[in-house]
Amino acid sequence: MKIISLLISLIMTLWCLGFFYFTKTTSDISNYKRNMTDSIVIFGENEQRLYAGTQLLKMGYAPLVFVTSNKPKSEFAGFFKKYNLAPEQFIFDSELATNTTNYSSDTAEFLRKYRLHSMRLVVSPSKL
Repeated sequence: MKIISLLISLIMTLWCLGFFYFTKTTSDISNYKRNMTDSIVIFGENEQRLYAGTQLLKMGYAPLVFVTSNKPKSEFAGFFKKYNLAPEQFIFDSELATNTTNYSSDTAEFLRKYRLHSMRLVVSPSKL
């Protein structure tokens, strides 16, 4: 009986040590090994996606944000003020936003036009 309780105690101790090691190593990865991109691309002007994109911008994942939208930048002045954002970091190019159902071609044209090489996409999860 003592051997079984000793074995269970040893297994629980090793599991706890492994859990704390895993927690330590995964928290270090998110802080030190983040991938920088040239831009953040937000499909549509959904406020939840805009918020997610601005959080990525504030954390330093990219220096600018492209929003595929037919609305001009002036309509988002309240959003910029609410979250204390610099409007210069956002690109709302109405010439590129030709078709709101085909964001991929708008994004490809945006990358070509501004000579960018990498991007981080902010999209909503698809509904199945």
